[in-house]
Amino acid sequence: MHRRLVIGLALGVLALPAWAQYDPADMQPGPRARQRAEVAEHLRGVDELRFIADSLTLDEKQKQHAEGLIDEYRQAVENRSEDQIGHIADLLTQISQAQKDGNTEQVEALKTQLTEAQPARKGRRDFIEGLRQILNDDQKAELDRTLAWLEKNPSGKLRPLEVYVLASKLDLTPEQRSKLNGVHSEFRTNVVGKTRDLASIPTSGIDVDFAKAVRAILTPAQAEEFDKQIKAISPTLLTKMLEPATESTSEKP
Repeated sequence: MHRRLVIGLALGVLALPAWAQYDPADMQPGPRARQRAEVAEHLRGVDELRFIADSLTLDEKQKQHAEGLIDEYRQAVENRSEDQIGHIADLLTQISQAQKDGNTEQVEALKTQLTEAQPARKGRRDFIEGLRQILNDDQKAELDRTLAWLEKNPSGKLRPLEVYVLASKLDLTPEQRSKLNGVHSEFRTNVVGKTRDLASIPTSGIDVDFAKAVRAILTPAQAEEFDKQIKAISPTLLTKMLEPATESTSEKP
């Protein structure tokens, strides 16, 4: 009876959407970090894998291979084996016992094992490993940058601060740097200072307006490098940034 109950709990854990499953990487200290974790959109599952693939400069054959890996991931997550369910049930039992014993260290170690045992977690590792095998050195560097970016910013969205940092690392003239700092200062005063929900900025159109203002400062050669770096992190932002100006996106409801 107890075994059936634990397996039922394991099935419940597996049935949760990926964003709701326990993930130590989501547990960040400090109230501001917790607030960001609560409101930020986290890429998960197929959406995250597709984001990773889209951030790379792949040829058609590599794109097809990536799609195949995504299909394998989807099947692995959907077709959970009884062995996987049983293993997770055993881990839940061990966690429960360790909690009763007051063994905090063992509880944390078992929770890590529980996270790693999730089909979605293993499927992500298999996808990255399978993708890396078909990449050249430059593409592997792109992949590492994307993974590092997602570790820092799980939403995958490029925030205005990162846009400013990317531009500031270009070989700017003193006049350009002064203009860049002016645009940034104006943004902080007129937008950030008046926006209560800062987490909404990367989805409100404000990020596009800011990126366009920054890009207008650059020479054609600098803009080309800027675009390349933006595309490596957020192809969507690049597309919107290069759209012809119409009405201000930040004024749309």
